[in-house]
Amino acid sequence: MHINFSSSFRIVFTPTFPDVESAVLDTYDIMIKAANDVPRFEHYLDPDGTGGAGGGDEERLEHLKPTILPEIVDEMKQRVK
Repeated sequence: MHINFSSSFRIVFTPTFPDVESAVLDTYDIMIKAANDVPRFEHYLDPDGTGGAGGGDEERLEHLKPTILPEIVDEMKQRVK
């Protein structure tokens, strides 16, 4: 962050506060996406899902599915604003 003094005796912040706010709010979305992309340990042990028995579970999840309530995310985003 830089502070510039303009010729009209104003203090100008770079990046602007709205830009910083936007970056912080985007960070929430990036963290949620990252949390949803955490692979399950079982997937590394048995990637094809057969378990060595020849029949895999069709609904086997490759990634963890964390419970992230939208209400909590919205509340945290409002605190930033």
